[in-house]
Amino acid sequence: MDRNGTNGGINKNETCMLCGKGKKEKDLVCYRCFGDYKEARIESIANDLKDISIVEWTLKKAEDLIPILKKEFLQASTDLDDFKTEVKDQAYQGVTEALGGRTVSKEDFSEILEQRRLKLWKDGEGNKLYGRFKYLELRTDNLPLLIEELQEKIAAHDEESSMSETQDSEKTDE
Repeated sequence: MDRNGTNGGINKNETCMLCGKGKKEKDLVCYRCFGDYKEARIESIANDLKDISIVEWTLKKAEDLIPILKKEFLQASTDLDDFKTEVKDQAYQGVTEALGGRTVSKEDFSEILEQRRLKLWKDGEGNKLYGRFKYLELRTDNLPLLIEELQEKIAAHDEESSMSETQDSEKTDE
């Protein structure tokens, strides 16, 4: 977590955990996902005569999203590792070829090698791959927390409904 309360520049309170786009901090999902929810709600009521809450819909979507995000995260991790290896190999090969058998001190060789790695990293996709990796890591880590929060909200709502029904039935018995 950095000083801005974000993790790698991504504030989970301002990121829709379903699609990864920006959202208002007070909202559960972004406006795009809310539009999808509205369509799903209308369809559910029209077809199944069942109303679904935004919390129920978001929970279902989040649960469905976990395996997809895990797969994307693993791919991003593999891509990043492959790129690191490629940069390391290219840097070493390039520096040794440039020296053409001439010797330099270990310290100089290490510094030259490090600078070459940084150049290859920046010239290649290093920052982009690392950013995607961190972004997916954040979403993968936070999605289970969102699911837990949503399950608690649904349980609390169910408990309130149950208590309300009990009170209503006691009133009708009088």
